[in-house]
Amino acid sequence: MLGLEETVLSKYLTGRTYPKELSYQTFLMYLELDVQDYGFRVASSEKRFETSKLFRIKKERIKPLVKSGYQLFLSLFKKSEISTKDVFLSYQIEKDVIIEPVLFKRVLYGLLTLSILNVILSNLLVLTPLLISSIVPLVFLVYLYELEKKDLGLIHLLLITLLGGILSIGLTHLIRELTGYPAGLTGDVVTGLVEEGAKLLVVFGLLKYFKIKHVYQALLIGFAVGAGFDILETAEYGLNALFSDNGSYRQMIETLLLRSVFALGIGHHFWTMTLAVILHNAKKFEVIEFKALIQPPVIFAYVFVSLFHALWNSGILGLFYLLQLVVGFVLFVLVVDNVRAHIKPKEIKEEVSHYVS
Repeated sequence: MLGLEETVLSKYLTGRTYPKELSYQTFLMYLELDVQDYGFRVASSEKRFETSKLFRIKKERIKPLVKSGYQLFLSLFKKSEISTKDVFLSYQIEKDVIIEPVLFKRVLYGLLTLSILNVILSNLLVLTPLLISSIVPLVFLVYLYELEKKDLGLIHLLLITLLGGILSIGLTHLIRELTGYPAGLTGDVVTGLVEEGAKLLVVFGLLKYFKIKHVYQALLIGFAVGAGFDILETAEYGLNALFSDNGSYRQMIETLLLRSVFALGIGHHFWTMTLAVILHNAKKFEVIEFKALIQPPVIFAYVFVSLFHALWNSGILGLFYLLQLVVGFVLFVLVVDNVRAHIKPKEIKEEVSHYVS
């Protein structure tokens, strides 16, 4: 049927790859195999954007974004008429359907309720830090998922959060065995470089494994990996506050709550999301290659995020912590809004709010 001679067919059936032969590519396509798994490099079909545009403030978007944020805040106190079952059903029927985000509110209320009940009733020391540290990152993750559904299921994202957090934390500790723990500002810079580098490598591995093609998928994966890291790190800080020489249960709760508040604008989830978007944009082929990691925009973003991280850890800003928190949140909003404007410019240009009917 393919017009292949018996000797040629036998050669192809050995399992070796022959990417330069057109008949071999036809053979793979006939078998409905992904040619990218067998030595072929397919150019990326997604339109790339200038990295600087990620942080560009568009005057025409300021008012809609502020209004959307205000409406989003008010929606937290309003009962939605859309059931969770209907939301998941709509996602299964039509991936790009626009529906009012409601799951993020239910995740917020659910985690808050579980955290309070755990503290009052059972007071499990292992569960308490994990529940409290999960609130902000997971609520943001679910909300971002609801904004744009790009062939990534919510269950997959939650698994990536868990796996990405464990892998990046483990890789960080492995690298720290080599770098040690320098003191002072040098230590803060090393911490930033190591932690951001570990998460970036995990994100690269996930983008390659899942053959991510769309920038918003990369955004979600980056946020999920950072969220997993943030949850585990905050939980660790909470336990350290409990088991230190002068530690107490109250200090643990205060530490967890304080870091959760800061997570509204500062955190691994935001930083890794930004790096993932820039890394994805640097790729030249459908399946990302290692060369993308050493592209100038990726290196610059990695250094910038690492130094921003180090600045936060150093405490140099003192009372200006709040300013850095606000700046971090604004950068997060700009990245998400500009990525969405890139993938669907007409809809973003016309919309006042993605979730206000």
